[in-house]
Amino acid sequence: MYRNAYSGLSPTIWFLALAMLINRSGSMVVPFMSIYLTSQIKLDIASVGWIMACYGAGSMTGAWLGGKLTDKWGHYSVQIWSLGLGGLGFIMLSFFKDFYSIAAGVFLAALLADAYRPANAASIAQYSTPENRTRAYALNRLAINLGYSVGPALGGLLATISYDFLFWADGFTCILAASLLFILLKRENKKQSEKSQIAERNTDHTTILPPQKDKIYLLFIFFTHLFAVSFFQLFTTVPLYCRYVYQLEESYIGLLIGLNGFIVVLVEMILVYQIEGKKSPLQFVTWGVGLVAISYILLILGGNAHIAFVVFFMIVISFGEILSMPFMNVFVIERSSAETRGQYMAMYTMAYSLAHIVAPVAGAQLITNVGFSGLWIAATLLSLLTMLAFRYLAQIPLTKNLSPIP
Repeated sequence: MYRNAYSGLSPTIWFLALAMLINRSGSMVVPFMSIYLTSQIKLDIASVGWIMACYGAGSMTGAWLGGKLTDKWGHYSVQIWSLGLGGLGFIMLSFFKDFYSIAAGVFLAALLADAYRPANAASIAQYSTPENRTRAYALNRLAINLGYSVGPALGGLLATISYDFLFWADGFTCILAASLLFILLKRENKKQSEKSQIAERNTDHTTILPPQKDKIYLLFIFFTHLFAVSFFQLFTTVPLYCRYVYQLEESYIGLLIGLNGFIVVLVEMILVYQIEGKKSPLQFVTWGVGLVAISYILLILGGNAHIAFVVFFMIVISFGEILSMPFMNVFVIERSSAETRGQYMAMYTMAYSLAHIVAPVAGAQLITNVGFSGLWIAATLLSLLTMLAFRYLAQIPLTKNLSPIP
């Protein structure tokens, strides 16, 4: 079953996944940024929330820019330049030690690094087929989560020595991933790309409009953003919860966060292989968001009683992620065409990037005013609302946003 789940993917898809694995194995800065800023830089939680919001603003700007540049220059150049310059940005960040310089550095590093995401998604779409596209994205997510199970665990150990090591490790893995793609990935053939775009156009001589004119897609993006605001508490406020409520050291927090990546690596590909095509993508998304809501209910029930509730939370939210995110990617690809894919993926990435702004600020304010319990109640309610929104969207007849080709 595992062999069948991984078979039939092109070598290029595996190269892209390998580069993503290397890149995400160095993902150490963001999971520990909130702890670093409070324990090393001595900032209050409200200031930490604003700095994390700067990361989200940079991520959002980078995603928009990456999508535009992907449609203009192609995914090959955007991926390599984004990874290389993003790596230098993370290394540079280790030298900043005050609120304003860190905020500016975080914004720039996120902008450079996250231009990679829409280009990477467009690249996967080009080198996969409609029959294996969901699995191609699932493989890419497997690489992300495998790296993310290694990165925070290793980052927790490095943080006990020096937080500077986290910035350098994150930067060098970005540069290494860029070097790998430069060697292994073929530069796009512009004529072949144009032929692919023409082939994707409908036989009735219509083409897909830009995403900002697709009303169904705009609803999907808004709902995705709401989902991401609740889900991203996993990386912004849950580490603080573990540190200040359960008094856990960074090494144990890294292992807990790494558990999320380990579960996704173990389960996602095989589960997607078993259920792909049996329901519409949005139905699976609805179920996944529902599991995220259940995960936060576990934190409400646990309070500060026992760390086992945090472990159960990690397990349930991981399965929510498995059921939602791969099929969100599929929905985006199905709504787009080769000539608009960069813009569609950019807007999808921006929904998460905007959540990187809202989630830490809202989370920090809720912790300050109503405590962690109030935050988990708010995250639960938001997840339930989003689940109902996706359920509504799944029941709408979905037709593509088409216009005549001039």
